[in-house]
Amino acid sequence: MKTNQKKAGIEKIKATIKELGESGVKTTQSNVAQTLGISRQSVSKTLAYNNESNEKYRLSEDELAMFVGQLKSMDTAAKTINELKEVVGYPRTAQSFYKLLCKHEIPFDDSRFASAQRSKARPGGTRHKLINLKEDVSNLTIQELHKLIDCQTSIRSLRVICYRNNIEYKKLSNHKGGKKNV
Repeated sequence: MKTNQKKAGIEKIKATIKELGESGVKTTQSNVAQTLGISRQSVSKTLAYNNESNEKYRLSEDELAMFVGQLKSMDTAAKTINELKEVVGYPRTAQSFYKLLCKHEIPFDDSRFASAQRSKARPGGTRHKLINLKEDVSNLTIQELHKLIDCQTSIRSLRVICYRNNIEYKKLSNHKGGKKNV
């Protein structure tokens, strides 16, 4: 008996959505609830129960296949997610597009880890100062190197920059009074 009520409820909601759409009123859950005289939460729960809450936002399998086909027919490795999204005209969010790319193993340039961004050192930045040092720094400790280049970053960040750019410096051992050359 409850399932019949639920079916009747979803049919009423669908009919109301259709009526509101035809009359030009925005079809939100609040507007549907107001028209039916029930709460918005009730509309939301009924739609979710019948797996119809996001139906109008989903892309069909044919549309997804069309986007995947377009992407597989082009060279995507050098383009970012947003560039690819614009090229194929994907109508949803960048996050859902990212998931689509990963699901179908389509290569793209992840701008968060783009090697092109790392290849250029910002003038005046710590990395730029380290790369352009004329002297050998392998005999300096990280603290001495920090003072030498008048670094604005923390010592911890300087360590990371040195590591990523293969810049050797003298590492102190954990033993009392001893120094270790690496």
